[in-house]
Amino acid sequence: MTDLQTAANIYWRLINEQAVSRDEFIFCIRLVWGDHKGSPFYSLTADLPDTIISPIGQQPKLSPVTARWEEHFTRPGNISDEQAIHFVTELYEGLEDVEPQLKRRVAPGITRCTRGTVSDYVTRRPNVKLGWTLQLTTEGSGHYNCIRSQVVSRPGDLILLSPDALYDYHRDDSCETWEHQWVYFVLEDSWLDLVQWPEVGPNIYRASCSGADYEKLKVLFDDILTARYEDVDLSERLCSNLFEQMLIRCQQFAPRSGPANVDKRILQAKDYITRNFNKSFSVNSLASEVGLSVARLSSLFKKHTGTTIVRWRDEHRMTRASQLLTQTDQPVSRIADMVGYNDALYFSRCFNQHTGCSPMEYRNKKRLPHMQEQLSD
Repeated sequence: MTDLQTAANIYWRLINEQAVSRDEFIFCIRLVWGDHKGSPFYSLTADLPDTIISPIGQQPKLSPVTARWEEHFTRPGNISDEQAIHFVTELYEGLEDVEPQLKRRVAPGITRCTRGTVSDYVTRRPNVKLGWTLQLTTEGSGHYNCIRSQVVSRPGDLILLSPDALYDYHRDDSCETWEHQWVYFVLEDSWLDLVQWPEVGPNIYRASCSGADYEKLKVLFDDILTARYEDVDLSERLCSNLFEQMLIRCQQFAPRSGPANVDKRILQAKDYITRNFNKSFSVNSLASEVGLSVARLSSLFKKHTGTTIVRWRDEHRMTRASQLLTQTDQPVSRIADMVGYNDALYFSRCFNQHTGCSPMEYRNKKRLPHMQEQLSD
């Protein structure tokens, strides 16, 4: 068997909670993540037992993956290399974050996605995260679906994703390899004013740097990677300190979104909308909730976000609808109801206004070919 076929068969055993050896697990993780500096490979393979039985098969999105591929793995003969890539790609697209280091308050890493390899999968995370993610493109280009726009990041571009953001990004087709450095972090209260960047989509922010600024960020990032493996008692504090320096550096070139001092009642309003986007509420009731007049709330909200309260809420609805369309087989009428619309036709019109296509067109376009077609031998 080829390396791809071997890895696919090992992953099939993992997804079905069958035992694999330590060496088999390391072989699979290295094939997908690589073992370059900053690769999650090192945290995923640290302190492994001799035998591994993974609970990843219990994740909800992997049940249909198992059902789709059972015939291919249970009949005699090997799957092809092309099928192996499709299977492993689909497996990783269905996983929530599983890296142990993401339990830390500040966790760095480097991801490389190369065309035609098992590392070249779309990152889609349907559930709300506990922390934020800051990503810096260092090679090639990444493509981010931000609902409000489709953003292509190039070297020096930073993307900031809040816990409620749509996680839907991948290597852009214009390049062979996309490398991005990232830091997953739990937001400290003292950092709140440092993440008020221009918003390019619901809870997705962007900034760019070049020259000396870019080099300073890369040095800080390398320092965080080094500190990650320092003495356990000091590592967390070192990483937090270095990452705060990184956020402060970003303020030198990231124009603030709206006024310098953000009214906390606007942040409260955003939080309320995020938690209740699928419910019916008026601007009047929201104004009462945060203790502002309707006019004052509307004015401050527009200055801070660049859009209106209703549109900001609707973008959150479309974000969730996009996740459900690409990651579930729920009918459009059910999805409409889940995101706050009791009329599926009205939902479809609204969805078209935000994305430029109908819900079904979006589902067919965003799903990869191997998720739309029955694979042949």
